[in-house]
Amino acid sequence: MEVLDKIKRHGLSVHTLDGDLHVHPSHLITDAIRQTIKRHKDALVDFMETYEERAAIMEYDAGLPREEAQRLAYQDIMKGYGDE
Repeated sequence: MEVLDKIKRHGLSVHTLDGDLHVHPSHLITDAIRQTIKRHKDALVDFMETYEERAAIMEYDAGLPREEAQRLAYQDIMKGYGDE
């Protein structure tokens, strides 16, 4: 997801908690990034919730290490976006 990659290139991390989007560290969020996040918030929340759920399933049900589960979940979801 291009917008997520852009956010991460600025040294930010993204996660969801109870349907809310959290981006950290806040001191690195520029006005331009803030506007990007606002424009794409719904898509980011959907993406991150799907990613976090798939990673958890791979970690706990398949017994994969967390890092491997996250990597595979990200790759799996990106196939749906046409990015790999």
